[in-house]
Amino acid sequence: MSLAALEAGITWDFESFPDYLDTLVATQPRLNVAAMIGHTPLRLFVLGTDQERPAEPDELDRMRALVAEAMAAGAYGFASSRAISHQGAGGRPVPSRHAERDEFDALAETVGAAGHGIVQVTAGPDLDVDHLVGLSARIERPITFTPLLTGMGPAGAAVARADACDTGSGDVWGQTSCRPLVMQVTLADPFPFATMPAFKEILALPADERAALYADTAWRDRARVQVEEKWGSRLAKTDVDETEDDALRGRPLPDVAAERGTTPFDAMVDIALTEDLATRFRIVLANDDEAELADLLRHPRVLVGLSDAGAHASQLCDACFSTHLLQHWVRDNRQAHPGRGGTTDSPRSPPTSSA
Repeated sequence: MSLAALEAGITWDFESFPDYLDTLVATQPRLNVAAMIGHTPLRLFVLGTDQERPAEPDELDRMRALVAEAMAAGAYGFASSRAISHQGAGGRPVPSRHAERDEFDALAETVGAAGHGIVQVTAGPDLDVDHLVGLSARIERPITFTPLLTGMGPAGAAVARADACDTGSGDVWGQTSCRPLVMQVTLADPFPFATMPAFKEILALPADERAALYADTAWRDRARVQVEEKWGSRLAKTDVDETEDDALRGRPLPDVAAERGTTPFDAMVDIALTEDLATRFRIVLANDDEAELADLLRHPRVLVGLSDAGAHASQLCDACFSTHLLQHWVRDNRQAHPGRGGTTDSPRSPPTSSA
């Protein structure tokens, strides 16, 4: 939590996870709240600022003890992220990404020892479905992972990952969105681009110095190559969403670029620079293959999730999940996508053991 948040009056009068639960109760929440102990704050608490290394044995023992304490106090489970897209301050990986897989497994095993709760993870390259299935069987607890989206790999890859969960061993559930994954992005805070080296340079700068780097020709040349290699297909599905220029509002970025005789990336930067980086661009990141998404939504090992709950509050809001699911999939398109086996059955719910 930033100093600015504390100065704004955000309450932070807790240290341990049991204290945190007491703070939640004291607020008398009007919604059901299930709090999980997170890997990143756990690592920060135990390792401090020295994050870019594996935990020492005594540090891992302390983290396991804190997870056990949290589970005994009423934590719903343990959550982590291994996703390469999850960057923190200065474009650096969030602390959980510095943990070795054995550390993640050990903390998940602590949930198993508690005999209740779930493990949730945003998966990365070292956490494939087969590993999660084996881990779930070993700890005898459900594991749910994100993201499970169409367009992240070849056609059919998302359904194949869901199929890999359904082995008869372990209790593993993928989470998908019921709508395309869409972000609004400003170049003032270009989080989705953070995996590219050129944008790590941007994010390492104070906010008021970023425009100068965007305007630098040498930086632009480096960034263009990286963006076209990794994001070319996404820029093809990008619109100018919020702008003071009425002639640009709502227009596809490739059309604007063609009109100006430049690339979509350069058009994006040029437009943003004219508006102090405040222009918002709407980017379809993934999950826009409706036929494959219909198969995911009906899959017996897939949950409708991934609605974010505010982690990217400046970039997306999926509060419409429930109404979109009911309107688009149940009312309007139930017969349009009969599924791989020809059935029109509704998506199935997970067993109560997942709670």
